[in-house]
Amino acid sequence: LSRLAEVPENEKEYPDFHMFGELPSWAFYVRHVKNLTMRNVYVIAENPDYRPAFIFDDVKNLTLEKIQVMEENISKKQIILNSIEELKVDEFSSKEIKIIK
Repeated sequence: LSRLAEVPENEKEYPDFHMFGELPSWAFYVRHVKNLTMRNVYVIAENPDYRPAFIFDDVKNLTLEKIQVMEENISKKQIILNSIEELKVDEFSSKEIKIIK
């Protein structure tokens, strides 16, 4: 998470997996988005990873419902929220959340 500010902005090129280097999450890294709903999302880590599954950074109007993360023998928060405006989250998903700002 200390490297969150190091993910480069690259607005002029079509986003591709290689252009940002290693991202700070292993499933979804979402930045600069408005009006996002994620519902019934289930992700499984093939191997344990030091990164969280989800990072939402600079998101306005975010709704998370029935988000589930499976990662063997890991007890860390899997959903990281940074600079979020208007958040709606169900009780099911809220167990996984850590707010950093």
